[in-house]
Amino acid sequence: MVFNDGGFSDFQAKFVEINGRLHHAAQLAQETGQTNLLQTVHDEELPEYRPRQTEGAPSQAEARAVREADEANQRAQGSQQVPDEPPPNYDEAQAQAISMRFDERAREEAERE
Repeated sequence: MVFNDGGFSDFQAKFVEINGRLHHAAQLAQETGQTNLLQTVHDEELPEYRPRQTEGAPSQAEARAVREADEANQRAQGSQQVPDEPPPNYDEAQAQAISMRFDERAREEAERE
């Protein structure tokens, strides 16, 4: 990889952030006994937490932000559902891949002899 104009520091910061999220998710999954770790990791940017400065009813902007966050979570959960069946032509593609591996191994063995 080649980083131009200080891109390495940005990459490293993002890597450390994602790495921390993965370790946290793995730790939580281990503590709760969850087996499907990848569905529990959220890689989207979340808004920064800001405590309320005034007491009382939330402003319209806060209510809108909460509503948008809820809608985004619902969409993310809906799109992360595992399908009940394999994709079209999955079996054929798997058979071709296995056949190609066997052919490649046979060629390599023939070249060795």
